[in-house]
Amino acid sequence: VEFTEHFFASLTTVDPFVELMPNEARVNILDDDRVTIGFQPVSYTVQEEDGFATVTVAVLQGTLARDVLVEFETTTGTASQLDFNATSVQLMFGPIVSVRNVSIPIIDDSIVENVETFFGTLTRETDQPVDLNPPEAEISILDNVDRVTIGFEQTTYTVEEGLVVEVCVLVTSGTLEREATVTLSSINAEAVAPGDYDAVAEVLIFSASENRICSNVSSVEDDILEEDEDFTLTLNTTDGSVNLNPDEASAIITDDDRIIIGFEQTTYTVEEGLVVEVCVLVTSGTL
Repeated sequence: VEFTEHFFASLTTVDPFVELMPNEARVNILDDDRVTIGFQPVSYTVQEEDGFATVTVAVLQGTLARDVLVEFETTTGTASQLDFNATSVQLMFGPIVSVRNVSIPIIDDSIVENVETFFGTLTRETDQPVDLNPPEAEISILDNVDRVTIGFEQTTYTVEEGLVVEVCVLVTSGTLEREATVTLSSINAEAVAPGDYDAVAEVLIFSASENRICSNVSSVEDDILEEDEDFTLTLNTTDGSVNLNPDEASAIITDDDRIIIGFEQTTYTVEEGLVVEVCVLVTSGTL
């Protein structure tokens, strides 16, 4: 993208009987190129206590050989202007400036609330050779007042092979005024799913009326004699208002299998002075 450029065409002759008038013409080149400017990324998350949310606007396509202007402003969503300071600013892009950051003041209050959102939007004057895409970004404010801790009720669970163990997760501190989602999942260790246990991948939804959730974890029966085996249960969440502690628990599968070992035969006969081979073998089960 560049300004209108020009060059000159001129006439010359060596004929003394030819007069050239006018002997020069100006040719203007009108630029028809455009650049694309937009948010990158289009969604942002900020803690209320952070004080500012910073969004990035960039030239996403095309090359600038001159300056262009874009207008940035905030608009309300579930977050009102009691939650952030309205911000409006002109952003200039040019040959050496292709990325601009905008900081929006966030207001830290003492209100316990859900995640709230507002928007940053881009506009331009019609004479600017700019396409805006994406023209809008969403900014989410996470409340920092209400904190809860969610964790395993115990850090070790033991289950006999082939049986089911109940694993419980609960709110250990704080009070929930809204839903909080935690993912319960399993990680292989000595025990490996699906041969030793059924893999776990469960979403647990806590709320003001649901602060303890239990899930059944199943082990798999086999006929192999083996040492006790373990796997790990973990908790994860994307909720910034939830602390996970303890976020890991160990599940131990105890073996209930037996094998039978005995003589291959119960009577052996050997002639005096010779050798007899006596064999002992696993007659039942798997080692």
